Amino acid sequence: MPTVLLVDDNQAIRALIREIVRDPSFRILEAASAEEALDIQEEPDLLITDVGLPGINGVELARLLRQRIPELKIICMSGYMLPSHPVESVRFLEKPFRPEDLLGVVRELLGAASA
Repeated sequence: MPTVLLVDDNQAIRALIREIVRDPSFRILEAASAEEALDIQEEPDLLITDVGLPGINGVELARLLRQRIPELKIICMSGYMLPSHPVESVRFLEKPFRPEDLLGVVRELLGAASA
């Protein structure tokens, strides 16, 4: 069963995104910071992270986790300008986005993992 790691410092946004991507075919882990996400021992198949995290930002988190898990699929979300030096093969979603847009990307990226 694929595992999704959801990282956002805003609890309400995490809850909303969890509801959007909730699916019985995969598990969802949550973290309120990059540091908390890096402490999770389980290896996720998909990272969904806000870019604007305090401390280690979402782009740097994606880089760090990609070093640990080369096949990790990543979605970065931002309501601000997206990074000029993105992580390779990362999907970026600009906030606000439609729930079906996020769900479509999640299903696309996890399609191979859950097959």
